[in-house]
Amino acid sequence: DHAFLSAWFLCLSYVSLIPQNATMFAHIIRVVTGDALTRSQLHYTVVGTEVYFLEIVLVVAILILIGLFAICMKPFLQWVQTILALVLLIGIIITTAIVMPHVPLSEALNMTGTINESSIRGILSIIILAPWAFVGFEVISLETAHFRFPVGRSWKLMSLAVIMGGFVYSILAISSIAAHPQQYGNWQEYMGSFSNLKGIESVPIFYALQCVLGKTGVFIIAMTALAAVLTSIIGFYRASARILMNMAEDHILSESFRKPTICFLFLMGLSVLISLFGRTAIAWVVDLSSFGAIVGFGYVSASVYRVYRTDGEGKRSLSVAGIIIAVCFAVAQLIPGISLFETMGPESYLLLAIW
Repeated sequence: DHAFLSAWFLCLSYVSLIPQNATMFAHIIRVVTGDALTRSQLHYTVVGTEVYFLEIVLVVAILILIGLFAICMKPFLQWVQTILALVLLIGIIITTAIVMPHVPLSEALNMTGTINESSIRGILSIIILAPWAFVGFEVISLETAHFRFPVGRSWKLMSLAVIMGGFVYSILAISSIAAHPQQYGNWQEYMGSFSNLKGIESVPIFYALQCVLGKTGVFIIAMTALAAVLTSIIGFYRASARILMNMAEDHILSESFRKPTICFLFLMGLSVLISLFGRTAIAWVVDLSSFGAIVGFGYVSASVYRVYRTDGEGKRSLSVAGIIIAVCFAVAQLIPGISLFETMGPESYLLLAIW
């Protein structure tokens, strides 16, 4: 029962991010091409948000194509994943080298602003995303049975991935203030006006590359972003399937899920179904990604404590810290009104109950 609860909620984290990244693929295309995907009159409305037919076709095609590759051409998909990872890395290096010289570092490093309720809410809104931000780094632990190298080395790989991820997020955030439209006096005003902007201007790092390098810059950052999205989709497909297969092998799920084909078809069908509701509905599911990670990480901490409760003081201390952190995040996520902002809407609670 404990294994099912832990794995099922961690699976929720992975599964929810598959359609989310697929719709992000369409969003990037929309940013670069303008209204090319929304010109069609064929659309429908979900909770006040218009869902365009061409965007849904693109999203569904991506989900099905990657799912079929995972079933029929796994070695090829692994090769594609490696190439995309290299494109992502090279794109970030080029972006940083081009944009950073244009960043006003005095403004970027200005920490003299006054602390008020608004800034505290902003800081807390980032902190509350921490479990979601770490989803994906730990998937290497799902593949330990298939390693061709010492399992202990996975800790170094995971740690390096976290450090690199933090560096990439930080460097892109700093690079995004390299330029701002003329109608705004500074980058703070620009950042605060996203809801009024469309196209390239609505994504600061895209706009910065366009100002510095023109269309070539937009192409570079678009390819980098698409590589990031595609590696995420492929990675979470594989991670979700691996969890389902592991659960089946331990007789927690139906024996049918021991077959990779069944797992990928299940994930493909679920992801396509969710994507049909558009980005608004997907946001409800993504709200659950953080909670699923909290349960998974909390259970790992509790399990480590049980294993090392009589020896291994260092591991025991870390596990206790992990349990406390997980409980704090769970309380903030689940109890309405306990934090300064809403972490989950009523739709997310309903989906959580169904799951």
